[in-house]
Amino acid sequence: MHLPKVAAPLANARLREYLAGNAASAVGTWAQRVVLLWLAWEMTQSSFMLGLMAMADLLPSMVVAPFAGTLVDRQDKIRLALWLQLLSIAPSCIMLIAIMAELVSPTMLLIVAGLTGILSGFDHPTRMVVVGSIVPKEDVPGAITINSMVFNLARMLGPAAAGMALTLEALWSVFLFNTISYLLFALILARLSQSGNTNQRLGSEGLEGVDGRQTQQLNMVNGNTCTDWTSQTLAAVLRPSSAML
Repeated sequence: MHLPKVAAPLANARLREYLAGNAASAVGTWAQRVVLLWLAWEMTQSSFMLGLMAMADLLPSMVVAPFAGTLVDRQDKIRLALWLQLLSIAPSCIMLIAIMAELVSPTMLLIVAGLTGILSGFDHPTRMVVVGSIVPKEDVPGAITINSMVFNLARMLGPAAAGMALTLEALWSVFLFNTISYLLFALILARLSQSGNTNQRLGSEGLEGVDGRQTQQLNMVNGNTCTDWTSQTLAAVLRPSSAML
């Protein structure tokens, strides 16, 4: 099946796996943000509290963004994304337990929003860079475009899922889904990291094999050259002796 040029990167199985995990995780994250704001309003009826929640979520992302870029440049991108997904499970787990135990408070909401903002500040740049590391160089622009489309689609589906959970009075389901989505995305990243290391190892072994064959061929050439040189030298030495006889 011939794909349009923009969709050509989707032929890459590793990219499809990554986009599936990224989409589920992004939907869960946006749904969680909406539910946190709704809980803050329900508990305080304060627009000032909503402002604090927005600041706790967005300000940390702006602060850590420069450090995130430096960290991404120095670390293995897929492994870094994997650890960030595992760390991102913590806020949603905290809220899931708090809701089940009826321990939710405005202070807890601010803390969870702040943790989410810090982790998102590291996570979003890392996700963008990971896309370019799992596809061939010629497919990078198309892969980045598709990943951006997935992110924007998640921004619409996440709040819709949150609205459905609010209607059904099942807020816990949002945090449960978000926890599971982070875990699944972490498993996908672990698989991608393992397959990437395997490909690199096979490539290195292939190069070593080529180098070994080249060395063997050079040794054979050198051996033949030495043999020819020895034969010629002996012939030159013995020729005068036979002439004298």
